[in-house]
Amino acid sequence: MIGRTKPPSVAELTAWLEEEMQACRFNYASSMADPERASFWARRQGYLEATAEVIGWFQAELAEK
Repeated sequence: MIGRTKPPSVAELTAWLEEEMQACRFNYASSMADPERASFWARRQGYLEATAEVIGWFQAELAEK
């Protein structure tokens, strides 16, 4: 039966973000010869870090309640 997929848990989402950030760091280092490409990977890294920070804020808020 085809149905809606289960959304990832916070732990799974955080693990995925960490993997993506590692890939971004590797790709950034690999693309230093092309400034435009390196800039893309640096921006993506920043977006992923900001997302991880927001998840941390929500976790802290929920832990206080």
